[in-house]
Amino acid sequence: MYAGTTIGNKSGQLIGVHQRIDRVARKHLQPLIKSSLQFPRITRILHFEGNNGPDGVKRKSPSIDEPWHFINPDNPTDTAILEMIRDHQVNLAEALMSHNEERAAFEAAWMAHAI
Repeated sequence: MYAGTTIGNKSGQLIGVHQRIDRVARKHLQPLIKSSLQFPRITRILHFEGNNGPDGVKRKSPSIDEPWHFINPDNPTDTAILEMIRDHQVNLAEALMSHNEERAAFEAAWMAHAI
């Protein structure tokens, strides 16, 4: 399964591990989402994959402000990924409470990418 950088303008919407994770996670969340909560549709979430996601940043400007999402198993104090996931959770909750669907879609996609 493809999990590297983007290979084209639309690749982030069609193929890849992160896109599949987004779809499966959204499907499993569906029964838990209250009807009053406006959780973003999968198409909105997938908009922030590919060129608009972390892998797109790597493709557009290699080695410049790249999102870091690796864990150093030899360093027990390496908690950057956990902090990143927690930040996305908090930002997602805030976006949902303020009915900011675009921000919620962004946070959901980037959090799934980190996970």
